Order: sequence, then C-alpha cells, then structure tokens
Amino acid sequence: MYGACAQNIAKQISAGLISALFLAPTSALSQQTTLNLTTRLQSEDGDALIESVTQFDQVWETRTQSLSFGFDATLEHAFGRFDEGLEFTEPALRLGYSRELRNHQFSIQVDHFETDVVDIGNPAPSLTEDPDELFIGGGTREQSVVDLTWVLGNEEPVGATFSFSQSRLRFSETSDQTLIGNDTTRANAELRFDLSPRVTLRNRASFLDIDRLDGGVQTETTAVSSGLSFILSDVANADFDLGLTRVRQNGDEDEELSASVRLVLARPNGTISGQLNSNLTTSGQRSTLQLNRSLELRNGSLAMGVGLSHSDVSGTDPFYDLSFNQTWLASTFNVSVQQAFDTNSTGNETLNSRVRMSYDTELTPRSSFSSSLSASNTDVLSQSNQDQQRIDLNLSIRWNLREDWDLEGGYAATRLRQNGETDTNERLFIGLRNTFRWGG
Repeated sequence: MYGACAQNIAKQISAGLISALFLAPTSALSQQTTLNLTTRLQSEDGDALIESVTQFDQVWETRTQSLSFGFDATLEHAFGRFDEGLEFTEPALRLGYSRELRNHQFSIQVDHFETDVVDIGNPAPSLTEDPDELFIGGGTREQSVVDLTWVLGNEEPVGATFSFSQSRLRFSETSDQTLIGNDTTRANAELRFDLSPRVTLRNRASFLDIDRLDGGVQTETTAVSSGLSFILSDVANADFDLGLTRVRQNGDEDEELSASVRLVLARPNGTISGQLNSNLTTSGQRSTLQLNRSLELRNGSLAMGVGLSHSDVSGTDPFYDLSFNQTWLASTFNVSVQQAFDTNSTGNETLNSRVRMSYDTELTPRSSFSSSLSASNTDVLSQSNQDQQRIDLNLSIRWNLREDWDLEGGYAATRLRQNGETDTNERLFIGLRNTFRWGG
C-alpha cells in the first residue's frame, strides 16, 4: 500500500513542477480585474498632504489553477515643513500562482513592499507581526518575500507537506540604530502516515536561518521531531511529539530535546484543551503549560487561555489570552487581552502585552462607522533600553455616494515611547474612493 502511495507522490511532484510554470490552456478560463483609486487630503501634525493611491489586482482562474498579479502605487505632495514636491512612495508588487487537485495542492507567492518609516513608525502591510515594528526614526523599510507551499497525498494513507520561505529586509536613511536588516530563510517538511483510522504518525523537520546585517546576531535553528495523533473518542483527541532542536548563534551551539503533549475535548458549546511543551529557543530552553476554553455564544464567541512559562532568562511567569466578539444586526464589537512570550528579530526574548477593542456599525444602508483602540507593551527581557509602549486610536466613517464611489474620512492618533523618547502623531483625512471591477 505504502509503495504505491510513494510512487503516486513522485508522479505528483513531477506534474507540479511542470504546472507551476504555466496555466494549462482551457476554455474555462475566467478573469477578474479590480482597480481602486483613492485621493485624500490629510493633515498630519499641522502639515497638509495630498495623496493619490492606486491599487490594481488581476486574477486569472480555471477549475484547478489560479494566477494573480497586483501592485500599489502612491503619489503624494506635502506642504509645509516637509514640502518635497511630487513624490512616488510606498510601491508594492504581488504575484501568486496556485494549483489544487484532489490529492495535490501547490502555491507560490512573491511580494515586495516599500514603506516610509515616518516620525514614529508605521508597520509594513501585514507581512510580519514583529514587535520591532514599533520604532522612532525616519527612513524607508523595504521587504521582499517568496513563499512556496506543496501538499501531496492529503486524501491518501501517506502524505507530505513542504514549505519554503525567503525574506529580505532592509532599512535605509533611518536614524534608529535598532532597525537592522536581515535575510531570513525558512524550510519545513512533514511526512504523514495514517496507521489506522484513529492513529496518525508524522515526522517533521524544520530549518530557520536569520542573517542579520551590520554586526547583528546570526542565528541558525534546526529541528527534527516525530509525533502521534490519536482520536480517543468522538469528543477527545490527543497529540504527542518528541524531537531534537539545535541552535547555532554567533559561533555558539546548543542542543536540547523538545517535547509536546496536547489534549482536546469537544463540548456542546465549544472546546477544552490543555498543552504542555518544552522547546529550545535562541535564549535557552522554554517550557510552558497552558489551558484553553472556547465558548460559542449567541451571536458571538468567547475564548480564554491561561498558563505558566519558564525559561532560563526570565524564570517562571504567567501568561494569558482572552478574546470576545459579539455581533448584532448591523454592528460588531471585539475585545482582546493578551500576554505572551516571543523571540524578536534580534534574538532576544520579549514579553508582549496587548489590549485591543474595536466597534463597527452600519449607520444607514449607505454609511458605516469603524473605531479601534489598542495599547501594547513590549518588554525585552535582556535589554531594558529596547522596551516599547504604544497606544493607537483610529476612527473612520464612510458614505457610499453611488455604486462605485465612496466618501471617507477619519482620525488616527499614535503615541509611542521607546529608548526613553516619546512621540505623538495625529492624522486627520478626508477623501474619495472609486472602485472599478471587470470580468467574472
């Protein structure tokens, strides 16, 4: 049985390599084109700015394949102390391809973004969730990312999943010395064997290499593990994993065992789960014990998590996660509170605390209002001079003037404290947004 499945996977790999180059000719080809044009007049810290944003996306699809292309371009003219004439800023480029068959999925995505690092810093468009994205200092942030994913035999007794990612991050013309560019390579592989309808064996391998520029920390992490998944009953599942992790950092090498145990119990109104794991990070061994409860409510949901974490650097500390959302006829309310440990891009452990609330509602059939308030604190455990605190407030309103035209306005304020410096940025804007769509 397994020999025939292995041959089938080999054939799928060959077919995927060929299909990744071109969309197969077919009469079922459809296409969708979207063009968004936005013009805004905004005031930022007393200075006026006219901004014109173009967003273009093109998608070609068949029954099994999809090819997409898109770009963003911004033209702006600032008045006052930042008057630099007409300027082309923050370009973005997107290219993606995917193929999906019954037992084979393949996708590749290429993205390039450039973002202005204005007075107190604005994160790049959803490429990372790095706490280092909070900073003070001007300049430009440039990032290029290639992501590849391959899933084989997902409906067979033997299956495999491969993923690869290459990222290039650079900062230029910035006065913040904590902003360090890097080249990052990630690779993951998993082989799955369904031993029975209730038992699955998996073998995993992963590689992470972070090459930081300008004398930054060089980190290479390699991990291998094997695990078993059990369906204990109609309402209970269990996962067990055991592996080995090796971390090489600036010539020093450390190697430790990693282990994980997870139990999930389904309830009529949600789930109860518990997890115990221990893993080697760039800051040493970290072990965590976590309990979670999720509840399905009427027109909403509630998820709660609490745990203890121990590491060689910080000792034993609690962490928690709470999220709640409620939906009414025309409104949605969300609130989340989180404290968790992470490792930032400089290889240091961080304790990240975040609180966020948002409220969205339809004022009339043709208008809507959105608001959000968030506060975050990043505590770098080994270097107190890199601690960061940030508060964000966003208010916006939109009127639909006609089918393709929207009038939008809003207010945004950010307060950031880092390296002993505190800065506040306020922005008020009003603009027109026009959306064109072709195809189908």
